Amino acid sequence: LPVRKDEIKEIFISFGLFLFLLKNFFKNSIKQNYLIYLIKLISPKIVITAVENSGDFHVTSKSLRRSKIKFFAVQHSDLRGSDYVEKGNPINKLFFIPTFFCFSNYDKELFEKTDAKINKFIPAGSLKASIFLKKLKEKKIALNENKYDICLIGEPASRTIDDLRDLDQYYEIPGKIAKFTLQLCKKNNLSLVFSGKNPELDYQHLEEVLYYKYFLKDHPFDILPKKNSLSTFENAFQSKLIIGHASTFLREISAINKKVLQLNLSGHNALKQPFSGISYLEKFSYEIFEERVMALLSMEYTNFKNKLILDNDYVVAKSDDAISNILKEVLN
Repeated sequence: LPVRKDEIKEIFISFGLFLFLLKNFFKNSIKQNYLIYLIKLISPKIVITAVENSGDFHVTSKSLRRSKIKFFAVQHSDLRGSDYVEKGNPINKLFFIPTFFCFSNYDKELFEKTDAKINKFIPAGSLKASIFLKKLKEKKIALNENKYDICLIGEPASRTIDDLRDLDQYYEIPGKIAKFTLQLCKKNNLSLVFSGKNPELDYQHLEEVLYYKYFLKDHPFDILPKKNSLSTFENAFQSKLIIGHASTFLREISAINKKVLQLNLSGHNALKQPFSGISYLEKFSYEIFEERVMALLSMEYTNFKNKLILDNDYVVAKSDDAISNILKEVLN
């Protein structure tokens, strides 16, 4: 059921709809009342979304909470540092999820400190990681785990970003991280895959390239556009180390036993967890960054895991069976 205005291609109209809109005119927006009416009319057993921060889903699930319809949300975004987890924020107060398949217990603890109404948390891991692992197991993807030394995750920062708004330097940080990474790779003759955030034909890919060009004037680079929903996983899986700032993907890739380094250049409180120990670095110079990266590259995964302060399951729950575990709960 499309809910974004630009994705709604047709509207279903009936006399019953007009009566419902009139009756509930002051309760919700016209679009939300329309969605509530449609779901009531269809009367499904289950409503599920992969967009856990959808306001339309929250309003609909709350309005139909006394019905027999079961509502589920699957986490797809790392919401730390956003308005969604800020206690007292009007957006947070509207959060209403009957059953939430979250990444890990970290998200459960995060939301329990807010005004969000979430009846049941199920730490299920990353659904995307589970899909990727399934394709690997079925040998639908042929990949070389040691093709690259480093995978840098593209995180172009928009000036209008809603997350970490109290961080003055947020716009510049991903650019600085990219500069450090390219400098390191050139100095130590390391292979790099720079994994872009957006598809090639999307205007946002051009914005991403222009963003990094501004910060990487002295460093030639090639940022790979997103080919499909799993291409970032493919790039990261073929790398010995994945580096990033605040991207959700850093948590998702942790589900498939890869070495990850989260860089909190500012030391912002919202980014201090769930990464820890050897996988986390804050307020660092280039020299400290280089020392940590070279140590991680020479380290076996078991040694990396032993050097984490917080267990990897706290970053993201084991995701091998996320698909089957979600289906089992939804269809119960």
